[in-house]
Amino acid sequence: MSARGAAVAIGLLAGLAIAWVVAYGGEYTIVFKNESGQSGVAMVYQLPPDTSMSNVFAVAWQTTNVSADPTRDTTFSWSEEYSVSWSQSGGISTGAIYSYATSIDVDLSEGAGATLDLGSGSLEPSGQGGGIQPGALQVSVSGGNSGQIATVGVGIDGTTGLVVSIPTGAEWTYEPTSTYYIAFGHFIEGMVLNVALIANAVAIDFSDGTSTFVVTYGKDHQFTVTSGDA
Repeated sequence: MSARGAAVAIGLLAGLAIAWVVAYGGEYTIVFKNESGQSGVAMVYQLPPDTSMSNVFAVAWQTTNVSADPTRDTTFSWSEEYSVSWSQSGGISTGAIYSYATSIDVDLSEGAGATLDLGSGSLEPSGQGGGIQPGALQVSVSGGNSGQIATVGVGIDGTTGLVVSIPTGAEWTYEPTSTYYIAFGHFIEGMVLNVALIANAVAIDFSDGTSTFVVTYGKDHQFTVTSGDA
């Protein structure tokens, strides 16, 4: 696991959202050059760490309207700050919009957890360490009615990047990844994605220490990725 940030948070009850956040890493940038001759939306997103899990979804993390002018670059920049929010609204499906309102800083550099009690609506950090890998987040859900589900969102630099549905009595562990994806088309920030329907995207991996990548989208609708570090 790379030296990345992790975060825990949790809480959305009766319209109130609460999140705990930790910063643990550097700054990253993607410069997007549109040379396709078409306008659209550039979207940066991440895939769930375990794509076999049917209850974890990617979210349209950062989106920007892009003109057809090839001289106008679009820049996505972020820091390694992670947050988690939760909602008692039940499960979530692709096409829905997920968001949360408030974040609170917390240090998870040694690995930490959070326990959500759906019965009382309380969310408490469960301490650092305790066998959780440094930089990782473990969320445990308890209380409430049998089969009740909490929808948890993991944020990156204050914007939700993944959502997961966790039933009461279960727990979920999240470890940050250094791989992001960029796509070009028509997307809405915060929308839960069906990644199988994204026809053209390219992976960008920051694990080698590169902090800036330049991504060019050409007239052939293909991406070219180069390092932007000096």
